[in-house]
Amino acid sequence: MDKLTKGALLATIGLLVIVSLYFGKGWLEGRADRLKAEEENTDLRQQVLNERKLSEDSLKLREDFDRLRSESDAKLAEEIATLRKEVSANSAAADADLSALEAEKEALLASIRRKKEEEAAELTEEQRKITEAPAIAKISAVDGGQGFVIINAGSAKGLESGVRFNIRRDKFIVGEIEVTKVIDEGKSFADIDSAKIPQGLSIRLGDDVVSHPIY
Repeated sequence: MDKLTKGALLATIGLLVIVSLYFGKGWLEGRADRLKAEEENTDLRQQVLNERKLSEDSLKLREDFDRLRSESDAKLAEEIATLRKEVSANSAAADADLSALEAEKEALLASIRRKKEEEAAELTEEQRKITEAPAIAKISAVDGGQGFVIINAGSAKGLESGVRFNIRRDKFIVGEIEVTKVIDEGKSFADIDSAKIPQGLSIRLGDDVVSHPIY
């Protein structure tokens, strides 16, 4: 092989090596770009999957929340309905109890009226006059040993010394008194007329002071 041919062959080989290196570099760079693109695509797909999963989880949470709220609303409505029934039942029971009490009250008042009517029918004319006489005052203190009483009436009711009164208990006259001193508007001293007290009786605290005479 002559030098010219050998030189041409070496040049050709060199050129081929350069071309191979050039295209090999491009191939390696292209491969690297492809790998990078694939990684980016993989990351993008993973991101999309993550976002999709997040969206699905969010949707599930929303569905669970709506379900729980619906169940809570239903339970609350049921409790309200039950409470209303209980209130209605209690109100009805209270009305029934009130009606029963009113009926019992009316029956008691009717019984008292009948008893009073029966007692009034049994009273003598004298006892009727005694029970119908208006009370002027009441005995507020008694000193039987000293023979005087204190009554809760005075100048405000026009009481004066020397005025006499009967003492009533229930339907009976149990004694007479005579005012001896008017202390103030609502208090007076009075002497007990022992001769007018029926045997076995005495003037007591709380007895009524009525007019004299009452017949």
